[in-house]
Amino acid sequence: MQRSMSFDNWVAYIEEAEEFFIYPAIGTELYDELSLLVGEENEEDVSVGGTAEQKRLIKLLKMSLMAYADFSGMMRQIVSTGDAGKTQITPQNQQAVSKWATAASMKAAILRGDNALENALKFLEKNADEFETWKTSEVFLEKAGLLVNNATKLTEWFPQARGSRRMFLALEAGLRQAQAEIGVALGEAFLVEVLAKNKLWMEGSLTDANWLKLLKMCGQVVARKAVADFVPFMNIDADWHLWSTTDGLENKDVLPPSRRNEIAAELGDQWRDGLATIVDFLQKTASDSVFATYYSSDMYTALVETPPTRLFENDKKRSYGVL
Repeated sequence: MQRSMSFDNWVAYIEEAEEFFIYPAIGTELYDELSLLVGEENEEDVSVGGTAEQKRLIKLLKMSLMAYADFSGMMRQIVSTGDAGKTQITPQNQQAVSKWATAASMKAAILRGDNALENALKFLEKNADEFETWKTSEVFLEKAGLLVNNATKLTEWFPQARGSRRMFLALEAGLRQAQAEIGVALGEAFLVEVLAKNKLWMEGSLTDANWLKLLKMCGQVVARKAVADFVPFMNIDADWHLWSTTDGLENKDVLPPSRRNEIAAELGDQWRDGLATIVDFLQKTASDSVFATYYSSDMYTALVETPPTRLFENDKKRSYGVL
């Protein structure tokens, strides 16, 4: 590893940035399509061809890639590797960067990458109809099958997410897991119907009041359970900004484990109460014509009307109990 700024020395870091940060966010299909538009020796424009939307997205992704590559290669540029092992060269009239300056540089690089990727994802979602490859990609279709399937919905049920696309990506596995547990509680067949109705809701064609109420309750439970399960393991700060990683030394911005566990416990109580409310709502509402799939399943238990207990009338003349 040499200290030359030759592009060849940065290729490995760019490939790491692609693999670890960009592919999980937008998928390989769209990235490969955009790559064909980028010229090897094209310095004046961000792309050789493509629409205005494609050029804008490429520009944002380039910003993100450069920052993430800077982060990936920073320590390798500071520390040289050779036959003598790991060394740090300090040429005359140059001073080695302090560990705190190194940490600050790494934090700044990862923040630039995160912000650029966030903007790229926002732009992509806003202009999804301009990117057919994205809408048919595996990454997009996997999200479409979720009950809480985008950052907007996550923020609706969990406002602290603040519309963060990266927060949504970090919680995607948790949202999928929470959704599966809803299926266990309500029945797999009914979950399939819930997801179908959710798709209609996303398309703006669902008007049934009972279904709308149920979907909102289910979305809230799924969002809160996902956060409760994942927040102890997330690098988040007091403002719920999600860090891709810590700075490698000490990150005082990240919430301490004790606070994250408190949040998880509080949200855990909330989602359990929410699930109980859902079951109670279904038990009282389900019939042959309303939530029929649930009504005909083993999950439904017909409500038994409990007759009122017969009580003796209060009478001041009675000074003893009657058995």
